[in-house]
Amino acid sequence: MGRVNFLNVIAAIYCLTWQNIVYGGYVKLTHDGPTVQGGIITFQADLYYSDGTRPSGTFAYFWRDNAVPPHTYESQSTENTTSIWRVQYPADLYPVGEYTVEVKVEREILIIFWPKITSQHKTFEITPLLNGNLTIEQPNNTATNEYISSASEAEILIKLRKGDTDYIEANATAITTYWFVDCKYYGQTNDLSFRFNFTKPETEASLEALVVASYDPPTTVAPTTSTTTTTTTTTTSAPPSNGTIPSNSTTTTTTTTTPKSIVTTTLKPTVTTPSTNSSTNATIGFKNISLPYVCVNTSLVPPDPKKTYGYFQRQIKVRGIV
Repeated sequence: MGRVNFLNVIAAIYCLTWQNIVYGGYVKLTHDGPTVQGGIITFQADLYYSDGTRPSGTFAYFWRDNAVPPHTYESQSTENTTSIWRVQYPADLYPVGEYTVEVKVEREILIIFWPKITSQHKTFEITPLLNGNLTIEQPNNTATNEYISSASEAEILIKLRKGDTDYIEANATAITTYWFVDCKYYGQTNDLSFRFNFTKPETEASLEALVVASYDPPTTVAPTTSTTTTTTTTTTSAPPSNGTIPSNSTTTTTTTTTPKSIVTTTLKPTVTTPSTNSSTNATIGFKNISLPYVCVNTSLVPPDPKKTYGYFQRQIKVRGIV
């Protein structure tokens, strides 16, 4: 018995010594947040030695967040030094706010011992609005800074983060984007792109876009039925003994078209922007639409909790040649 206890003590000392001195590494915890309510966020843990190299061995990863109800995940034993955890946060369960995720890493020692070698925690955010960037592309130029050219048409794009895109494409039945330039309304599109000509060099402009994702059930089109009846009658003074009288012939064709539940195709803008950059006031064309934002005002609460909104704004400087 004494020998067994002695071996256990030696093994414990070895494990503690290895954990605190020999390993000398850390776990790097990252994520692709923030995520919109209902969206998916991806967490990633990477093991390193202090010199930046990867350790070897058998590991186990233990994940947990502080949401209510919480999410937890325990990986199987693995030799991988990277662990990825994807979590979805439904809007009806998880309110907007800041949360914390934690990962603990254990390593196999002497087959039966799994001491914790490192851990890390990080905050992330669940937002009420879609997350992404407003970008501008022109021929032979992608505007990564504030300057664009007046010599060619600009394509304005909203690039959502992947987790938000996945959520919208999987659940929304319609996506509409409203476009503003210098507080002037230039129409709406059924996707996340818009074309515009900035024709005045040496000026500045403010771009704004409001994305509205709807979840209304798709409308089912009633079946269309067409009936064609052809009647042929032949009269003779005396029907032949083997004669055949043609019967009436009726053909019915029914076609039912059911719209797709998710709008994912790229459509041309429903409003064409003239080359002169003409515009209308933001109030025109919105008789039946209630917009939560007008001209850089992001402080208002979205009016319809059954929709998901995204607001994107960018300042640019127009030059003749970029």
